[in-house]
Amino acid sequence: MKLAPPWRSAFPLVVLTVLGVLAVFIDTARSIVEIWNDYETYTHGYIILPISLWLIWQQRGELART
Repeated sequence: MKLAPPWRSAFPLVVLTVLGVLAVFIDTARSIVEIWNDYETYTHGYIILPISLWLIWQQRGELART
């Protein structure tokens, strides 16, 4: 029996945590998206999450050791 890497078992917990935080702060999230849509100065906000996820993925080995 082969065990899954630790990130595979932690991934659902991370997703549920993010969804829970989003549910609690839904009004704030909507406000942020409205600002990103309405003001050209803040449109870069849409690329922050993908870049952050990519950086976390790149450092996943180091994060697993901590």
